[in-house]
Amino acid sequence: MTALDDVAFLARSPRRVRVLETLIEGPHTRADLQEATGVPRATVGRIVTELEARGLVTSHGVDYRASPLGELLAGEFLSLVETAETVDKLRPVIEWLPVEEFDFSLEHFADATITFLKQSDTTAPVERAAALVENGDCVRILAFGSAPQVIEAAWRTTVHGTQSLEIIFAASTLAELLADSELESGRWLRDLARCERGAVFRYDGVVPYNIAVIDDTVGFALVDEYGAPSALIETEDEAIYAWAESTINTYRHEAEPLDPDELPS
Repeated sequence: MTALDDVAFLARSPRRVRVLETLIEGPHTRADLQEATGVPRATVGRIVTELEARGLVTSHGVDYRASPLGELLAGEFLSLVETAETVDKLRPVIEWLPVEEFDFSLEHFADATITFLKQSDTTAPVERAAALVENGDCVRILAFGSAPQVIEAAWRTTVHGTQSLEIIFAASTLAELLADSELESGRWLRDLARCERGAVFRYDGVVPYNIAVIDDTVGFALVDEYGAPSALIETEDEAIYAWAESTINTYRHEAEPLDPDELPS
């Protein structure tokens, strides 16, 4: 038996993993295992016999429990499965994430949720971002692009609500928004700059990504190679939150506030 045999043995059968994981919680009879796992009793009997033969389970009368080796293997195996699930989750969006900027490992995205662009709903990521902003109490945004739905949500909840907002735009994007008289976004940003709970900043340089901190949630608004919205990642992971806060603070420190007195009425 090679070192990979036990891994392959578990990987070939989710039922084996389920039984071993249940036995880590404490001793179970075969009937208990059937009830706890939903695995048929005959299959439970075969699985515990196989696990016991490999030294991963011990029996005491009618009770079975995971052995120290079983606990060790199961813990590492489940960690590997979780990592694989994170890899699978990030695979469609990894090319659009600023991975080289992160000071945390990608495993912190394990609990993240992703809203993808859909053929039946091409605005799904943007609409989800707007909903997050509209429902937030404290919102901080760093953006190289503009999504009118998000700006409107911020305007409605800050100017006409109680939200606290900071939004930092790349200078070129902000200039376009303010100069285009046909865009409502310019008026919304002017109102936000004049609102005591709102602040709009101009960053004279390259803003490489769209990120937001909304209360305890971090949002990554991803765009494809053509600049079109492609996905929104949401996470409450503490390491990612700390990175996002630090990143926004850096750009905020180097940005200039939009002066309401310099804006046309």
